[in-house]
Amino acid sequence: SASFHGVRLCVDTDDSPHLDADKIQGEMYFGMAETDDWAPPEMVEALDKHMQTTGANYRIEWYPGTHHGFVFPLREGKYHKASAERHYERLFAMFERNL
Repeated sequence: SASFHGVRLCVDTDDSPHLDADKIQGEMYFGMAETDDWAPPEMVEALDKHMQTTGANYRIEWYPGTHHGFVFPLREGKYHKASAERHYERLFAMFERNL
């Protein structure tokens, strides 16, 4: 599975997505913008800490100099071409390995 600009991935609620991470059998990829009000660094760090306890096959990758939605060309002021291309390379490589 892939988190494509995921939001609220690790929050203090009974239905937080991170609580089901141990049920995912495949590889997981999280591509994170450096600046993202919807997924701030402290939330992603908490997600990473939790994921380490699950034994899951996952990767969290930060994209420096980016904002939420950086892969979408029509997001004026947010699109970051080099990071978007790398993000899609990682995503499609994961699909190739797993689908």
